[in-house]
Amino acid sequence: MKKASDQLRKAGKVSPYFTMLEGDRPGVYFQPPPTSKKDKDGNETTAPANPVWICSPLLVSSRVRDDGSQNHGYLLEWQDADRKPHHWIMPAELLAGDGAEVRRVLLNGGLLIATKKAAREHLLAFIQEEQPEETGLVVFRTGWQGAAFVLPDEVIGDTQADHIHLQSDFTQFEGYAVSGTWQQWRDSVGALCAGNHRPVFAISAAFAAPLLTPLEVSGVGFHIRGASSTGKSTALVLAASVQGNPDPLPKWRATDSALEGFAAMRNDAMMCLDEMGQADAKVISQSAYMLAQGQGKMRSQRDTRLRPTATWKTLFLSNGEISLADMLASEGKKVKAGQEVRVVDLPADAGQGLGIFNQIPQQFATAGAFADSLKQAAGQHHGAIFREYLRLLTQQRDKHITTVNDYRSDWKAEYVPEGAGGQVLRVADAFAVVAAAGELATDMGLTGWQEGEAAISAAHCFKAWLEHRGGLGSQEEREALKQVKYFFESNGAAMFTPLEYRPKDDRTMYRKGFRDAEGDFYVFPQGFEQDVCRGFDRGFVVGLLLARGWLLPDGAGKSTVSKSVPVGIRDELDAGGKSIERKIRVYNISGAILEDEL
Repeated sequence: MKKASDQLRKAGKVSPYFTMLEGDRPGVYFQPPPTSKKDKDGNETTAPANPVWICSPLLVSSRVRDDGSQNHGYLLEWQDADRKPHHWIMPAELLAGDGAEVRRVLLNGGLLIATKKAAREHLLAFIQEEQPEETGLVVFRTGWQGAAFVLPDEVIGDTQADHIHLQSDFTQFEGYAVSGTWQQWRDSVGALCAGNHRPVFAISAAFAAPLLTPLEVSGVGFHIRGASSTGKSTALVLAASVQGNPDPLPKWRATDSALEGFAAMRNDAMMCLDEMGQADAKVISQSAYMLAQGQGKMRSQRDTRLRPTATWKTLFLSNGEISLADMLASEGKKVKAGQEVRVVDLPADAGQGLGIFNQIPQQFATAGAFADSLKQAAGQHHGAIFREYLRLLTQQRDKHITTVNDYRSDWKAEYVPEGAGGQVLRVADAFAVVAAAGELATDMGLTGWQEGEAAISAAHCFKAWLEHRGGLGSQEEREALKQVKYFFESNGAAMFTPLEYRPKDDRTMYRKGFRDAEGDFYVFPQGFEQDVCRGFDRGFVVGLLLARGWLLPDGAGKSTVSKSVPVGIRDELDAGGKSIERKIRVYNISGAILEDEL
């Protein structure tokens, strides 16, 4: 794209009715037609009309449209009073209005516009009547467009026939700024993190984000959870510095619409979201799943037509003092399996008494001093490393993706335990992608790490997640078993009448069954289905309990057993000194459920 600063100095005609003039007041002028008048003898004379100033120099440099030949617009370029260049993709549909929205955006960017109504109304006519030779492709989010990667201020890679331009309602450049060189970032940030698994993993995640689309894998989030002053925010600062300026870190405390816009500007890139605990639990539960799933809400326009739904693919890092599951529990909700595999909970503490660090260089007295030094360096050197990574990636994308897939497969073969369930395998693949991205960036000479550093760091983080999770089975299985165990732990004495009690001595108010002297429970079928299995399918729970040995079937293999139990409550039902009993079908739960650990 030609520099607007070069073109705007050239005066000359730009359309039949408009002229670009230099002089004391340079800019776009409307040239009215010449005036004519007759003298007293009937002779007609013409005189040129004075041109009317419309705005300061403005260049309509390109016509744009999307890949479906819709969403036509114009690329406008200008300079403000400080000679700083600006550009804006103006949607052509704004020409249908009175021009107020167009003037608002241009004025906000420093363009000077005539104040008189008659003059400023010519602005839209000027834009529409310009016919620039150059055409371009407009896109509405950052990330991959064919073989090219679109950033807010740069397109890296092969753009093929079309010039590519980004148009978005969320045109913030925050998070993509460049300061210093990529070598400075490598030497002052990346290399110093070697040997520290969580910082290396967080940085590797930033390199992994642009790989999600070419690898055809889903978006995912990693939530770094831990107590205050463990270095959670430091991990996010280090990761954010790969893409751009990490200060300030975006917060979870935002509306879902704002998060959608933020995600669209982080498509195929990484998002960092600070302090989950400061946001509303309901918003978090919806937004975290939405971000990883990569699709916003359906919304309608004023004319009731549906707006195009925002989509994206991102890898996001989050932090907070509590987990997503704990936040949902505070609202009386359970974490769903889909949320667990899309938002992976990672303990922040590395277990060495140094917070997120496993070790610190000798020149630093404390982990805090080391963290402060890293954050200061990240504030000085950022962004350039991401662009260098993208340049190398786009030059040989197919070759690099093959390398990443090889690293990914090798990592899973070495570090994923046998017998892992489908949900564990899915999370393991997310860790494998991060590990492979870190190794790829190391191969490119961008990290300052030794070969294998990223893979080992991802393995330690995966192991920490797996240990915190508590097993290789599915989330639904663990939640169901936890619920059943908790039911008997909390209600054993209150809801289950000892079998040796006489009915007249019974004081159980909300009885769900009986309990014998050996500690086994006998649960009424209705109570088992409505209370023990609450929120889960009865057959699903029965299968889990049988496999665990907590549910004892009868001799024929049925899930319920026939049991003689006393009947009546606080009534004299003795017959010959014995209570009246009746045989009923009940679920026999072993007393071992109270002792077993999950």
